[in-house]
Amino acid sequence: MAEELLKDVMYGDLLNSPGYEVEFAVGLTYSLDLDALISVPMSFGLLGESEEIIHKSPAYLLAAIRKSSDKMAVFCNVGNIKVPKENRLVYPLLENCIFPVRQKGNFHPKLWVIQEVSDEGGRRIRIVVLSRNLTFDDSLDIAVSLTGEVTEKVINRKKYMPVVDLLDWVAKFASPEKRNKVRKVCDSIRCVEKFLVDDPFDDCEFFAFNEKLMGQSDVEDDLQGRDTVVVSPFVDESFLSWLFTKANHKCLITRQNFITSNIFNLVGHGNVFSVNESLLDDEESHIDLHAKMYFVSKNGNNNLYIGSANATQSAFNRNTEFLLKLHFKPYKSSFDKFKEMLLNDEDCIFVPVDTPVADIEKTSTWTQEEIIFKEVVKNVGVAKVIKKGLFYDIVISFKKCDWNLPVKIATLQGPANKSNVTVSKETIISNVALKDISQFYVVTVGTNIETQKSSVVKIETENIPNNRDVVIFQSIVDTENKFINYISFLLSEKPQEFIYDADRQEKLLRQVSDNHDVPVVTTLYEDMLKSITRHPERMKVIEQDIDKFGDKVPNSFKQLLSVFKESLKYLR
Repeated sequence: MAEELLKDVMYGDLLNSPGYEVEFAVGLTYSLDLDALISVPMSFGLLGESEEIIHKSPAYLLAAIRKSSDKMAVFCNVGNIKVPKENRLVYPLLENCIFPVRQKGNFHPKLWVIQEVSDEGGRRIRIVVLSRNLTFDDSLDIAVSLTGEVTEKVINRKKYMPVVDLLDWVAKFASPEKRNKVRKVCDSIRCVEKFLVDDPFDDCEFFAFNEKLMGQSDVEDDLQGRDTVVVSPFVDESFLSWLFTKANHKCLITRQNFITSNIFNLVGHGNVFSVNESLLDDEESHIDLHAKMYFVSKNGNNNLYIGSANATQSAFNRNTEFLLKLHFKPYKSSFDKFKEMLLNDEDCIFVPVDTPVADIEKTSTWTQEEIIFKEVVKNVGVAKVIKKGLFYDIVISFKKCDWNLPVKIATLQGPANKSNVTVSKETIISNVALKDISQFYVVTVGTNIETQKSSVVKIETENIPNNRDVVIFQSIVDTENKFINYISFLLSEKPQEFIYDADRQEKLLRQVSDNHDVPVVTTLYEDMLKSITRHPERMKVIEQDIDKFGDKVPNSFKQLLSVFKESLKYLR
């Protein structure tokens, strides 16, 4: 049973709703992987399997982003965008849907709020609560998906308002256009009568908390129970001591290196568990615990809390966190039943710990490089693009730059060895190509490969030339045939079938030709008719793309589009 709750969370299983189309989705995460973000549209059911798209033609990837970036806003902790392994031309096109959140503590929730519309026009809100960040990771995580129908009247259910409060608060970090879309999702949540839960639960409630949001005291009151099971990768003694104050029975499941003598004695022998070493020592991947759960029994009620908050003082007193409270039906669970479900598993995911593992109480896990990195991010100003002949200089201001370790900054795009410069109060990155200009920069602290901290930082960048996107588009789609393939994929309602047909045709044609730029045989007119009749907004995208692709647009397609637009008038 444990593996059904704690597993390698697959976004495709959680975000895809057959029979529904995503109108807008808001994602909240602590850390962010750009390639994982690219995979999200595939998880929405728009573009098939992420691995296929990402490793296929760059034109397909471009179409994927064009098809979905206007429908997403993703908020992450400032400075926590991972440096990608590959340098993809499309990354700058993600600027309009990534918004770092800057606050005193960490922005740490893991949450998706998705507004969907059915083929019949009915709307609903889907809330996916996770312990997983928007990254590719092998750890054990947990996720729950809830849906609620959007009615025509404003209801403002108090137990659902923490979601509205959290989204309304993060919206201020977004661009004006995305801010309005996020707040429209909030309006829809206000009209939800009930979020449905599955057996063995009968009700749910949400908690969002930081220094600006309400709800923290309610969580604290709820979490102190008579019988408590804590599942958390990171713990500290002071918080656990408070949490277990009223507990007659207690159980802790955590990572081995957090089990100190004091924590071991606090919980008691036979009540402390960690991940089986066979999973930790797996040759292919290191699998450890990352899920956060609190089972609390008190006053005759059994509740399960799932979300982002670790069992630490920082989580409940400094960070922005989100928890879902699920209420068990009467007689459906108990301390012993829940503990048995997690621990009496034939695969032995968790095993008892007989002695303390960690030597000292962990008060801080920050390295010097990470501490300085936080200071660098805090002191970064704005960037400005200046044209210098055929290339560009980027001038980045810093409020201060007197750190104990070397700090360098580079553009995310382009060869790092050419743009990697030492940070000063007025840092200049010279000779940047237009296609390599973006608001994403790589900041690196330290020179020791084993300890240096390197991450992507989004910096407000002024004067980015208006034709930057045009250059990126034309660098990816550089022939007429690629343009036709791009448009065909963009309009395809069944991208998986399109890719299969494209691959099959390409293999057949390569048997008789060395030409690798093979056009897909497509019923483009029919595809346009079907797609734009159902999604009128795609006509605007196609018209914009004609300008971006310039002379790569075949005259035959321009003529086809002219005929199509006339036909569309009659259809409307």
